[in-house]
Amino acid sequence: MSEGPEVRSVARALQALEVIAQGSPGGLSLAEVGEALGASRSSIWVLLQTLTRAEAVVEVGPKYGRRYVLGPAIARLVELARYDEDHRIAVMPHLDALTQRTGFTSRLAELNDGFLHIIARKDAPGTVAISLHFGQPELFHCSSVGKAVLSLLPEEHSRLLLGLEPFERRTRNTITRFEDLLEDLETIRQRGYSVDDEEDFEGIICIGSGVGSVAGRFVGAVSVTALKPQLPNWRLEAVGQEVRTTAQAISNQVGLMNTSLPFDIITSQSSGAK
Repeated sequence: MSEGPEVRSVARALQALEVIAQGSPGGLSLAEVGEALGASRSSIWVLLQTLTRAEAVVEVGPKYGRRYVLGPAIARLVELARYDEDHRIAVMPHLDALTQRTGFTSRLAELNDGFLHIIARKDAPGTVAISLHFGQPELFHCSSVGKAVLSLLPEEHSRLLLGLEPFERRTRNTITRFEDLLEDLETIRQRGYSVDDEEDFEGIICIGSGVGSVAGRFVGAVSVTALKPQLPNWRLEAVGQEVRTTAQAISNQVGLMNTSLPFDIITSQSSGAK
């Protein structure tokens, strides 16, 4: 395990969950968890009560013989992780083909609980790797995947995801007002793909297209990313149609998968303006 900054309470909570997961099927007592972690009963009791309120663990047994087992919150996380992995496996052939046809790095983003994250990626061979928002949510108002997703959603849902105006100005090309963004979204709907023309990063251009539908419980977007000189204006339409075709193929693929998961793709919390 690599060394680095650590929040001790979080590390201790994760250790407790691992101890409980590896313990008896009937659960572990407070003393057993404390002994395994080398911590006092009082500190472990506070920790377990916190995990219980979060449904990460559940108390079972009589009042004076309580034991702790993993709770439904952990089961939900496992289900979501398997769900994402299933999608990654399913879409990689499409991303491989898109990268081969265009020569550009391709990515798939998924909207989940109000945030847009990259869940799959295929780097173009022989190119300089471009790391965009590594590990961070994509921005809705200025990324190609963000705008492609917004083009699939009703206006009121887009407003919730975007948050307050003005939106963060990333470059001189960034759209910072909702009314201006609405015009761009209408253009995206008509042609079937979005363009981030140095709106998120200087010197970077991306083309995206929406995947899935709200009714299908999977909403996301596929995109390609290139350095600005690699994608001149005369190539935009051809590459845009390649991205659009891939998005349609992925939409058909994920539409055949089980998508009845216990979470909402839209929330009242904004992730677009940070």
